[in-house]
Amino acid sequence: MKSFEIIASALERGISPEILPRKNRLEKRKFDKYFYKICHLTENAFLKLKRWRGIAIIAAVEIRCIFLWAKIS
Repeated sequence: MKSFEIIASALERGISPEILPRKNRLEKRKFDKYFYKICHLTENAFLKLKRWRGIAIIAAVEIRCIFLWAKIS
């Protein structure tokens, strides 16, 4: 599904799409810059958390191994 189809579907349902319009579009669409900025910051925060997920899993496994080795339950 193309972005313009998604936007058209949202508008039919009375939803205000907050997708940033491309610079090369002839017909510019309005969007809330503050809301878009907040969404962007939130997405970046989750991206940073995902980057650390692998390290967190390794650390959890190592901690569990230490507990098993030391016979701590």
